[in-house]
Amino acid sequence: MSFFNRFTTVLLPLMFTAVIFYCGNLPENPTDPSKTAISAVIKTTDGKILTNSLADTVNKKFFVGAALRLIENFDSIQFSISFKNDTIFDTMLIPSGIGTSYNDTLWIEQTFFSPGIYYATFKPYTSLGTNLSPATIDILMVEADVMPENHKPSISVSGDTIFKPGDTCVLSITKTDPDTKQLLTTSVKGKPE
Repeated sequence: MSFFNRFTTVLLPLMFTAVIFYCGNLPENPTDPSKTAISAVIKTTDGKILTNSLADTVNKKFFVGAALRLIENFDSIQFSISFKNDTIFDTMLIPSGIGTSYNDTLWIEQTFFSPGIYYATFKPYTSLGTNLSPATIDILMVEADVMPENHKPSISVSGDTIFKPGDTCVLSITKTDPDTKQLLTTSVKGKPE
């Protein structure tokens, strides 16, 4: 039996089986409507994207976003912000047209002026026949800490600073700090035995 005959008899059926097996496991369709999803995100003024929460100071601009997968499947999105169990902002967002990619994000600029915990919620409406859960993100706003400028303390040593072995060492140390209400302590490291 020639090499070619052995090759076609043994390997060709194996290759055909491998092709059938490979074709039987095609990847899922990424545009399947069941992949439609929404999540809430935040973009800080320095461009960081946060997916869980934001803790920042009042009077600072940031962006709250609805990250949409398959934007063409969304009819509208209700965006609301609550503070102390009251809705302080409520509007309806209409995604425009077909998304330019598989994922798209709608950004809404926000600035909060009162400290406390805010909740931003995106409630999606679709005509897919399935309900999507609302996406919520929490935002903790605190007062800006006004820290006074910290000044260096000063220390001075008076008396002899050069001693012979066996001499008694007596130093007078004075320390001051121009910042009030700061405790100054003195310690000695590497003292002789």
